[in-house]
Amino acid sequence: MNPERKCWRLVGGVLVERKASEVIPQLEMQIDQMVKVVEQLTHQLNAREQELRNLESQLGVKTQARQTEQKHEAKSSGVLVG
Repeated sequence: MNPERKCWRLVGGVLVERKASEVIPQLEMQIDQMVKVVEQLTHQLNAREQELRNLESQLGVKTQARQTEQKHEAKSSGVLVG
């Protein structure tokens, strides 16, 4: 892409004219930051799920979602015929 190409960007509700050479690095940085945030949130979700499983096993309790998950696993153990 031509670095001198004119482009428009919405900044704080205001449409601003910029050059592609100014905008592309900013967009790439934002993409990298979003990827990092998604990775952190995924890690936190996995940690919470593991914590929930540990509590379930310690207390001998099964949540409704866990029971439904186990039923689906039991049903999918059939033989496929092609």
